[in-house]
Amino acid sequence: MTVKPRQPAPSLEVKLLDGSPWRLSDAKPTTFEMIVVYRGLHCPVCKTYLGDLEARLPEFSKRGVDVIAISTDSLDRAAKAKTEWGLNNL
Repeated sequence: MTVKPRQPAPSLEVKLLDGSPWRLSDAKPTTFEMIVVYRGLHCPVCKTYLGDLEARLPEFSKRGVDVIAISTDSLDRAAKAKTEWGLNNL
């Protein structure tokens, strides 16, 4: 599948840590939606990258960019990464 500018994005639905669904089709960012896919709790590079991204969230927000981070980890492992990595807003 090729994603092209100004064409509808493919459908994407994931479950958030609170159990609620997140759907790309429901996202209404001012500028655009940034979807970051990371490997998971076991990845030290991801920990560094997401920590840096967390610190930059206010700047992204000022520019109208909504950010979501997604992994294939289980709900428990994703929650553990959020807590252990100090990702309070991501």
